[in-house]
Amino acid sequence: GSEAVELFRDNAARIDAVLMDAIMPRLNGRDAYLAMLEVKPRIPALFASGYSADILMEGALEGLKVEAVQKPIPPALLVQKLAALIQG
Repeated sequence: GSEAVELFRDNAARIDAVLMDAIMPRLNGRDAYLAMLEVKPRIPALFASGYSADILMEGALEGLKVEAVQKPIPPALLVQKLAALIQG
């Protein structure tokens, strides 16, 4: 998670959306995404998780441009969801 934030900071101008796992080492996906929002406030995110989407979308993520999908994710669905987030 912390490495994802560092990479995002270095490349934010070239990134249109982020794909986040809910569980990552050192910094979970939600907290990493919140750190990314400080750099680029309107960056959309797609969260992939084996957990319920309701858990991911609670609290600090309410009202933000985020989606959640359950693992395993069919590649076509992944592409469809990311394209929809980027297009608005």
